[in-house]
Amino acid sequence: LSPSSRSEERGANISYRHKGETPMKMPLTKVSTHKYAAATGGTLKPQRDFQDEATKNSFAKTATDSSSLSSLSFPTSSSSNSFQPRSTSTGSRSSRRRARLDNEISCRLKTSKKGSIKSNRHVRALTVNKLRFSDVGFYGRKNEITKLLNILARSSNNHASSSSRSKEFVLLHGYSGVGKTTLASHFGEAVMMVETGVFVTGKFHRTNLQEPYNAISEAYGDVFLQIMNKEHAKKSAFAIQKEIHEDLRTEIKLLRFLVPGLEEFLSKKLDNGTSTSRDHKIQDVKEDNSDTKTMHERLKFAFRVLNRILTTHISPLAIVLDDLQWADVASMSIIETLLSDDQNPNSLMIIGMYRSNEVDESHIVSTTCRQLKQDKNSSNLYSITEMEVSNLGLDEVTKTIMALLSMDNSFEIYELSELCYRRTLGNPFFLIKFMEMLEEKELLEFNLGLFQWSWDFKKIEEETASTANAVDLLQASMKEMPNKLQKLLFVAACLGSEFRVKELNIVLKHLDFQYLDEVPKFLDYLVEQFFIEHSSFDWNNFESGAALMTYRWVHDKVQEAALSLVEDEEELWEQHFEMGLALYEELSEEELDKIALYVAKMINYGLKSGRQSLEFAKLNLISAEKAKKVSAFQTAATYASAGIKFLPSEYWTADRSLALHLYSIGAEMFAAVGKEEKMNPYCDFVLQNATSALEKLRVCKIKANNLARNARNYDEAINICVDLLKELGLYIPKNSGAIALKAIAGVISAAKATKNDSRIEEMLIITDRNILVIMDLLDRLYYYSYMSSNTMLFLLCLTKMIRLTNLHGICNFSPSAFVVWGMIQGSILGKVRAGRQSAE
Repeated sequence: LSPSSRSEERGANISYRHKGETPMKMPLTKVSTHKYAAATGGTLKPQRDFQDEATKNSFAKTATDSSSLSSLSFPTSSSSNSFQPRSTSTGSRSSRRRARLDNEISCRLKTSKKGSIKSNRHVRALTVNKLRFSDVGFYGRKNEITKLLNILARSSNNHASSSSRSKEFVLLHGYSGVGKTTLASHFGEAVMMVETGVFVTGKFHRTNLQEPYNAISEAYGDVFLQIMNKEHAKKSAFAIQKEIHEDLRTEIKLLRFLVPGLEEFLSKKLDNGTSTSRDHKIQDVKEDNSDTKTMHERLKFAFRVLNRILTTHISPLAIVLDDLQWADVASMSIIETLLSDDQNPNSLMIIGMYRSNEVDESHIVSTTCRQLKQDKNSSNLYSITEMEVSNLGLDEVTKTIMALLSMDNSFEIYELSELCYRRTLGNPFFLIKFMEMLEEKELLEFNLGLFQWSWDFKKIEEETASTANAVDLLQASMKEMPNKLQKLLFVAACLGSEFRVKELNIVLKHLDFQYLDEVPKFLDYLVEQFFIEHSSFDWNNFESGAALMTYRWVHDKVQEAALSLVEDEEELWEQHFEMGLALYEELSEEELDKIALYVAKMINYGLKSGRQSLEFAKLNLISAEKAKKVSAFQTAATYASAGIKFLPSEYWTADRSLALHLYSIGAEMFAAVGKEEKMNPYCDFVLQNATSALEKLRVCKIKANNLARNARNYDEAINICVDLLKELGLYIPKNSGAIALKAIAGVISAAKATKNDSRIEEMLIITDRNILVIMDLLDRLYYYSYMSSNTMLFLLCLTKMIRLTNLHGICNFSPSAFVVWGMIQGSILGKVRAGRQSAE
């Protein structure tokens, strides 16, 4: 090619720098590298490559220039937002590339004989005619990194000076793919440089909306993993163990269910040969009748205490919670609880990240932040900082492409970088995927003779004109794969943001997948294509651990594209149901219990086709109870409602107990989330079909509580309790005159019958179910009467509880009755000694 002008050179079939030679086309395969370390929202830790000593020193200098960072040092990018091309060392580009290739070929010969998965991937990463995503720096985020470091230093300094405002809440927001997660990962390296610092991450998932607290659980599970592995944290492990047992006691059971690794940590024998589990037995919490509000408060208390213990020994503790736009209400409540804990003076930094375009003013993230800002003005316990992470500018896109193509002259790639910027708007995730597509379609080729990349700009511009977004790019790439790979991608996407090989194989076998033996090879290929990545695996125990290997999607957009491979809605429902059915049938009871909520969610797609099954109804009841235990009331209501739909037409005769439990927990959960219009039909249905007072008990309590707390209709709540007590054999009059007479008689009788101390110690525990139910209803009734200023009914209920305790023994409701009775004896009846005895 002999172009006569620069404009002609730009329009040539290849870049003008290759003129005079015919480009050699090379077969293009993928590289297994940390592609998104440069600029995307991927979950991998960034890998930093310094091109020379000067660059390395520049990185180190950038982080230490500001005195406000205190003792923290962090190697950030040496480049500013203005464009500065990389300097060229001595020697021609071609000779440098040839020397690098000779070195890489030598490495291939040395490592290819090892035969392990890790070494093979390393060999593939050394291939020179591939896009080198690991060579790309971290561009355009210097200001954001510096601001995060200043906030961290401020939190640490406030803690050191005993300032009340030692907790920080940072909100990073921007569009999907702008690199929020990668920014947080780079910041995390600074935290981990501090000897006592711990940096953990948790991610909310779009496909796991019905699994509450998943990001918080993931983050705190990572804390305990680091405690057991980080040298400084190991020294504090014994003290942390002991304090958790002493301060949380029975509330540990709530956290064991939510925080992975906590039970293992508490039972772990430490290096000094001791374990607190010998002295502090972990106690199981028996099923109780705590209402939904009490259960949620217990959980908030448990997280507050746990966080105080951890931040006492770990400083700073930085927690990143990604994709807050998919957070549940209960999780946001926990975040608010941790920040507003006035008994925790220790340093804590919570970074929440969300997509700006998916959070409006009515979203739970927005409402929680408004509440936190209002409370901050009065409490002064924490600081709130909001930071927007925007797309890269043209200069940053140019630098990224220069690093990717190992080119030094920005002018040579200006047209290409400008086109990439127009097609992706500077979104880092879209940019990487766009470059991948150019390589896959051979629109971007490596000339092995010249050791240079070449491209036809006009051809790229024409063939990419229809590109809409990253999902379109990914979907197009996936649809070019063989059908067997597309099926595997779709099944893996249905299994969630993370999936185990064992569950994947179970589902594929159930769906008559003909290539089960090739699944490991397919997964390796998808890792190379950077669709998925390893989440956890024991490399020291490869053979036995292969089935337990866990993978996760590198980005939710990749999972979204895989899910869209099946476009027919009915087929999508059917596929989900079949997958859930396979897991339900094949997993052991213990394994199923761990993922019951997710399996139930998949099976519930079968409701679309009108399926009925008592087994699936029971699975939904189990899932609803699990969600209720962790105060995920909306989730529990959803599972209860699904379980009811699975019941056959004659369910009251097929399994009366199951139907009763599903309707009752459904009513309770809908009441807890304020959906009275859904609660009432469930309650009415039970009351119409119940044959005994005990079957009515749960929904009667739900209706009475709802009337008293939400409508302040205490009279109607009283009537519900009085009617139910009558069915149980205890008559309470509704006439005010009769109530007054019985109340006075009750006071006189109780005053004569109060037992002394020794007699109380000898009393038995009530085991009669009917008496316990009556005491429960009387306890509620005397509360409603007190709130409605019905003094005589209050006294009547109180004295009846005293009488039943004297006759039958003590139960959970006796103490409150005796305390109030003691107050009446001492302050009204003038019997101070008797009042003291009742109180004691």
